[in-house]
Amino acid sequence: MQVSQRLGPAREKTASTLHPPAHLKTQLEINGRNNLIQQKTAAAMLAQQMQFMIPGTTMQPVVRKSSIYQQ
Repeated sequence: MQVSQRLGPAREKTASTLHPPAHLKTQLEINGRNNLIQQKTAAAMLAQQMQFMIPGTTMQPVVRKSSIYQQ
């Protein structure tokens, strides 16, 4: 009995099946960037709302990059 017959088709997968295609990797990176932008925007909105609720508080300015697509 050969090794491939004993181990079955699960062991015959190539390296290409273990890594996502390039377009999926790119989409994950874009989604990650958009998620960070959304989280920062939500935090800034919450901070702004808190300023109206609690007078006399000051917030630190948020430093933003000139372009979201720069790395």
